[in-house]
Parts: sequence; structure tokens; C-alpha cells
Amino acid sequence: MEKQTFYSIIIGNNIHDVTGRKRTPRGYVVLLVKSHPNADVSGYVMEHRVIMEQHLGRYLQKNEVVHHLNGIKHDNRLNNLEVMDHTEHTIMHHVGLKRSKETRAKLSATATKRFKNKRNHPFYKDVDDELRKLFYQGKKPTEISRLLGITRKTVYNKINYLNLKETKKHC
Repeated sequence: MEKQTFYSIIIGNNIHDVTGRKRTPRGYVVLLVKSHPNADVSGYVMEHRVIMEQHLGRYLQKNEVVHHLNGIKHDNRLNNLEVMDHTEHTIMHHVGLKRSKETRAKLSATATKRFKNKRNHPFYKDVDDELRKLFYQGKKPTEISRLLGITRKTVYNKINYLNLKETKKHC
């Protein structure tokens, strides 16, 4: 038996039926929208994200966060919501916090473990193959950075990370 539709929402050109609404233990309001592409395994999506998506006329990207300006997690009025980059949102909530040495060490260890694979880093650019080709073609780091849309510092870091200087010596 299909659930009753409370109302429908439009995001871009897509119409979705809302068949439920509840409050999470953390204080957020979630909507049951099984057809939403970013719904969790149970079909729920955060209401504040849906409201912002309706306003923008598109789905939010994975790195976009909807911030509650007044800090009240269930106050999903549009004028209380702001779209932010995930990194900028994290910084906003954590700058100036006093943490014990133990907590800082735990956070550092977790980040080190997570970023051991460089592809897990939020700023990672998957240009290794192209960079390798350009480097072996004799292109200079400044030119490589311009062609790949990355900084020169990133080019130098990747040259070291990929051991390209050592490889070129042996060729």
C-alpha cells in the first residue's frame, strides 16, 4: 500500500511527493521524499535542504551545506537559511573553539588517516595522468598549472608525490 501524499514539491523540472515529516533526535526536520536523488536509505531528506533546493531551482551539490542563521535547527524559513561551502561552514563553527590537547591529537590522527589516500582530500584534483604526460613532454610547471587549472604549488607537490623528478633522471 502506497503512503498518502501530504503535498508535492518542485525542484528544477522534477516533481516529488512528500509522504511524511518528522523531527530527528538532533533537532532537524526531515521529509519523506523517496524519489529525491539525495534521500537516505529510508527515503528521508533534510527539510532545510529541500527548501533551499526549491528556492534555487536545482539540487544542492555534495559540498554545499545549508546553514541556519539563527542556530535553530528546525527554523526552516527561507530567510533563516544560507547556502555555504562545506569547508567554510566547518571553519565558521569551529574557529576559536578551545579544545584539549587530547581532542586536538584525536582530530589530527583521524584527518591524517583519512587523508593518507590523497584522493580523499576535499581539494584533491585528479590530474595525475595529464600532469605526467605534460611533464614528460618537457612542459614547465607554470605552463602545466595554466593548462590543468591548478596552482604551481600543486604542480610541484604532484611532481614530488609522483616521483617524476627521479623517474626523469633515469630516462
